[in-house]
Amino acid sequence: MPPSMPDAPDQSGPPKSSVARRMGLLSAGTLLSRVLGMARETLIAAAFPLGATDAFFIAWRIPNALRALLAEGALSSAFVPVFSEALRRGPRAFTLRTGDEPQADEGSRHDALREAISRIRAASLLVLIPLSALGVLFAEPVLRATAGDFNGDRARFTLAVSLLRWLFPYIFFMGTAAVGIGALQSVGRVAALAFAPALLNVAFLLAPAIFVPVCVRAGLPAIHGLAFAALLGGLLQLLALVPALHRAGLRPRPVLDLRHPAVRRAGALLAPGIFGLAIYQIDVVLSNRFLSSLPTGAASYFNYAQRLADIPQGVFILAVSNAFLPELAGAFAAGDRAKASELLTRMVRIAAFVAVPVAAVLATYGEAVVPLIYGYGRFRLLGSAGVAEVVRSLRWQAGNVALLALVRQFTATYAAAQDPRGPVWISFVDLLAFVALAWALRGPMGHAGVAAAIAGSTLVQLALLVVGVRRHVSPDWRSLAKALLRIVAASVPPAVAAVLLTRSVDFARPGLGVRFVAVGGGVALGAVYVLAAWMLRVEEVRVVAEMLRRRLRRR
Repeated sequence: MPPSMPDAPDQSGPPKSSVARRMGLLSAGTLLSRVLGMARETLIAAAFPLGATDAFFIAWRIPNALRALLAEGALSSAFVPVFSEALRRGPRAFTLRTGDEPQADEGSRHDALREAISRIRAASLLVLIPLSALGVLFAEPVLRATAGDFNGDRARFTLAVSLLRWLFPYIFFMGTAAVGIGALQSVGRVAALAFAPALLNVAFLLAPAIFVPVCVRAGLPAIHGLAFAALLGGLLQLLALVPALHRAGLRPRPVLDLRHPAVRRAGALLAPGIFGLAIYQIDVVLSNRFLSSLPTGAASYFNYAQRLADIPQGVFILAVSNAFLPELAGAFAAGDRAKASELLTRMVRIAAFVAVPVAAVLATYGEAVVPLIYGYGRFRLLGSAGVAEVVRSLRWQAGNVALLALVRQFTATYAAAQDPRGPVWISFVDLLAFVALAWALRGPMGHAGVAAAIAGSTLVQLALLVVGVRRHVSPDWRSLAKALLRIVAASVPPAVAAVLLTRSVDFARPGLGVRFVAVGGGVALGAVYVLAAWMLRVEEVRVVAEMLRRRLRRR
């Protein structure tokens, strides 16, 4: 008998409570990671000068974008449908369907899943090992191609190249972890993959005490301590998955068989999906090229704003698509178009319920949030000018939070339908839109223009995805539009209140009292939104309230 097979999805998919549990675990784990991530960014802003952080962020953006692509994007989206089908159909998973099939027993389904994992793991190692080695060897041309030469600033360019050489092996750890992440998602075990990312930020927080002194003694610039911390964090995230995989019996020995149907199916989903599902990350990497050509500090300001925008994206938005993906893949595998349409509707509504008000508040409350998070050490020396620069970028990146929240749900639908080719031409148009907008806006708007270009290209991507997804699902677009309008309307009162509050209080002024006001104001803005959503009868308020009531009753 195979070790405990929890929440194995059948044709009808797991119950709603299972989805809610996965979403809750993913949200909690990512919240912990994002909170530690904010502490990390605060530490970096306070401890290192702008020139050094520019070099680090430009170098880190390349492996970090690939990490998002591997662990959160194309690889997971390719693996989960393949693993879910193996778990549902057993040995017949990769054969043609011939009408009704006999239900495979639990043991044979588990064996089929282990077989798929072992082949895909071996194939992934065949790619990741040379990719990491080539990244180290060709760090300079890679950086020059993606980020330029810092307008001829040789010192910053050389520092960034050195950092990239140390950072590139991070891809190996996270790419290897992606197979385990997909395996755990397919059986509904998300606790380990939810909390593992926090270990990266723990490693970063240890850098000043452990790695920076080592670098200084070795004659390396202190900023290299962050690169060593990233490698430790990647290793820890990989190791954190091992106990859960062992308990689920999902640690088969890698077997290289590139002709195996699971490998071929995953490859068919992955090849176009890398471009289609991760276009946002491609935009981010290309933004290096534009940011490095701007004055010192541009890359740092952009990154600090992006970190604030990443919190809601990771805490809840990715949790929605990741939690629903196994059930959505099961619905498509069973040919249940109505079920898939219903799931997409729920995904979009839940994501919008959180992302739209968060985007509105980030865009209007930045003058309070930025000093609260970054106003210490070296960053404080920049004064109000530094705060204003981060806020400028944050306003545009906040808009992208809401747009990307919806994009994630539609790209997950394409992945679950095992149709990654659909978004390819959409992604190509999106990429062209980003390059054109960034080229036009970086001159008059600086780093904020690059942020605006990302938001604009995401809007193009969303519009085209909505049109194309009708081939697979047919949700009630009219009712969905009404729900989104109510959510937008409920987001207006907290946005107005945020503007009034930032005009009444000088949040850039140092002092503990101002910090408490900033936090209290943020909590009050959230309450205003919930009240407005309740008055406008937004359905998600009732759903969340019911979930809270059930939890309180259990206690």
